[in-house]
Parts: sequence; structure tokens; C-alpha cells
Amino acid sequence: EAMGSEVAFGKHTAVSVVLARKGYPVEETASPRIGGFDNIKDSVLFHSVSETDPSGQGFSFKGGRLLTVTALGDTLALARAACYEDIGRLDLQDVIYRHDIGAM
Repeated sequence: EAMGSEVAFGKHTAVSVVLARKGYPVEETASPRIGGFDNIKDSVLFHSVSETDPSGQGFSFKGGRLLTVTALGDTLALARAACYEDIGRLDLQDVIYRHDIGAM
């Protein structure tokens, strides 16, 4: 399914939340880990400067912004709920994100 065309033609609303390295943007010395990708149900994940970890156990991240979680919904409230529910399904260590994206 082509998500972009649905949003472009106004059939849905999208909410995207950026997951960032703990301390971003001031101090980025944390070693973030993100797991549980198989638990995502309603969102698409967009990686930012990541690569497969040499150990084969997930990903390693180079920058402060790590991953963007994007969900669609018929309304802003539904898209927001789906996005944050999927974030809650991830195993996050040394990762921060805003909790107010899409709030009214």
C-alpha cells in the first residue's frame, strides 16, 4: 500500500515522532539501543544514519536523531494513538522522544 498517495490526497492524517539519542542535541554520548521492531503493528519506521550492528543484534546509530515512527489514521487522534502505541511496543534504551506531537 502506498502511504504517500493516501496522505497527499487527504484520505488520512499522518503523525511522525522522532526518536533521538538521550542527551540530544546538547550531549550525545549515550549508546542508544532500540529493539522490538517485530512488535510494530500500525507504523512505518524511517531510519536515520543507522547500520546493522556488527554483532548482528540490531542497529547502531551515528547521529542524534535515530528513527522516525510514522502512523496514519482517519483522524489526527487515531494517527497519534497508533504512533504512540507502536513506540510503546519498542524496547528503548538511552532514547528520548517528545510526548506531545499531534496533541491538541
